[in-house]
Amino acid sequence: MVTVGDSITFGVGVTTPWPSLITSTGYTLHNIAVSGSNCPTHVTSDVYSFYTPGQKNTLYVWCGTNNIAGGQSASSTYSTLSTYIAEAMAIGFYVITATMLSRDSPAGLDTARNAYNTLILANTAGANAVVDFTGTQLGCNGCATTSGDFNVDLIHPNNTGETGIIVPAMQAVLP
Repeated sequence: MVTVGDSITFGVGVTTPWPSLITSTGYTLHNIAVSGSNCPTHVTSDVYSFYTPGQKNTLYVWCGTNNIAGGQSASSTYSTLSTYIAEAMAIGFYVITATMLSRDSPAGLDTARNAYNTLILANTAGANAVVDFTGTQLGCNGCATTSGDFNVDLIHPNNTGETGIIVPAMQAVLP
């Protein structure tokens, strides 16, 4: 299992990042997420190197929050994600993505985040599975401030948000 993404997948602010808490037989975890990164534009050699023919080859790609916070449009961010997913699937990965979490810092991102999430939910970006956090206390408008499931930066889920919401949702979609 390979996980690609930004600081939320990397695990900023938590004791143990959510990918390390996924439990399933037949998987070896390779968390290659990079804190501060945008959605990757192309599948890189490190992702290729983890593909093993005849094995469970699952790739979680969860990104977009830094793209949107940096002013990139929802449609452009979605296009980048879709291209990346298509490349990973062409290799043979089973690809899982997820909707963007609430992000109350900097303020005013809800419109772009909602547009991005709408694209993901309507079109899946070509992924085999999509985890929808929009109806949870991690994905609602303003819930980074109000839910108690985020760190003080109002960007990264805390241990409770990770273990109680992210891990069960991400584990439920494993093939």
